Amino acid sequence: RSTFASGPQPGPVRKASTDVALGYDTPVSGSRYEMLKLLAMSLSGFTTMRLGFAFAAFAAGTLTLNLAVRAGRSERLGPIVREPLVTAALGFARLALWWIGYYCVVEEGQIARPNEAKVLVSNHVGLIEVLLLYRAARCPSFVTRIENISLPLFAGVAHVSRAIVVDRGMRASRESTMREISKRAHESCATQLMVFPEGTCNNQHCLFRFNRGAFQPAVPIQPVIFNFPYASFNPCLTGEATGGHELPGIMWRTASQIVSRVEVKYLPPYAPSAAERADATLFAGNVQALMASHLHVPVTDCTLADYTALSTRRFHSVP
Repeated sequence: RSTFASGPQPGPVRKASTDVALGYDTPVSGSRYEMLKLLAMSLSGFTTMRLGFAFAAFAAGTLTLNLAVRAGRSERLGPIVREPLVTAALGFARLALWWIGYYCVVEEGQIARPNEAKVLVSNHVGLIEVLLLYRAARCPSFVTRIENISLPLFAGVAHVSRAIVVDRGMRASRESTMREISKRAHESCATQLMVFPEGTCNNQHCLFRFNRGAFQPAVPIQPVIFNFPYASFNPCLTGEATGGHELPGIMWRTASQIVSRVEVKYLPPYAPSAAERADATLFAGNVQALMASHLHVPVTDCTLADYTALSTRRFHSVP
């Protein structure tokens, strides 16, 4: 399911129903081919091998990145060794993706320079686009949910990148996050900040409502869109409540694919109008519509709260 790599023009924006937004279209049980492939890759040990090498590459990248930061504190050696170490760390990140089947990344456009767009906003499907955007922007800061800090090796990356950690269940944390985003966006010496304004993962059939945090500073942003073409496996991390998978299941099925594809499109920097500078909700909605038009998918007003409500109904038998 290729969306924009072949060159179709952006289309009109439509509205998606809740059923479309909260569905999952490629369960294992829905395809005999997928079941047989998953069984063969698992029993052969190939999936385990791929995940093992990918984890090792990611660990090496994380350790190298931490070393780069420590070396950068040295007045004598910092300028000499920091950039080569950062390049090596990002190379390890790409190697990790290669090991789980992302052999080729199709890119269109280019990443903006920090003086052109301090904030990078992207649609959110899973973990792959996070690594790719982090690599393209050369270690930007980012906003991440507090639950991610418990992921293996992720805490080190978050620390090195000065990540903004948000507890999505606490209003005070969300408000603090918005203030910190605004502060970073206006710091001339700060690194770029990558934000996934949906605040959760979508199923590639629509874009969830964009939160206002990335747009509150009213500065130029760069929209970056990711598409993962698929036939029998949609790699979106939407959770078991939708009929999909949690992180372990997604990683196992991803590593069990023969090959996986991803397309990246860097849109030109988007400078807000006077009306958008005065209204972050308008700014967010317009950028959501722009990105949806390039992905050729509808938009929805669904948010993380809809996933939570769905999970409550499915797993606690609430009507």
